[in-house]
Amino acid sequence: MKVILNQDVGGVGRKSEIRQVSDGYAANYLFPRKLASLATENAVERIESEKKQQKSEKELHSKLLEKNLDDISGGEFHTSRKASPEGHLFAGIHADEIAGVLKEKKNIEIPESFIELEKPIKETGSHKIFLSAGKKRVAFTLVVGGKE
Repeated sequence: MKVILNQDVGGVGRKSEIRQVSDGYAANYLFPRKLASLATENAVERIESEKKQQKSEKELHSKLLEKNLDDISGGEFHTSRKASPEGHLFAGIHADEIAGVLKEKKNIEIPESFIELEKPIKETGSHKIFLSAGKKRVAFTLVVGGKE
């Protein structure tokens, strides 16, 4: 029996995939738990159109992300944090805070997973930050100032 998976099912497949399973497995396990539905012609067409739409949305998102990375590339962004007179920050700056600075200054949302940061920034001054998305890698400068 052909079924469309509504969720990821271990040993069978991933969500939205069409799989051939035994009638008993479908009737006694997948259907009662709403893990799958019967693969009718209409359901298969709906799944295919959803996949096409998701693909086009993903391409659009990818193009927008590349444009945003180009806008950030080579830029300089300033932020201030509490620091000692010697320039040591009281709290390190992590990737999520850098993403917040980019959102605040340029109104660009960059997932923190794209920010390459070996360790938190703990000193005032200029720091070169790299962003990677797919094959594209750009850099910008984050200038951290101290405040009392």
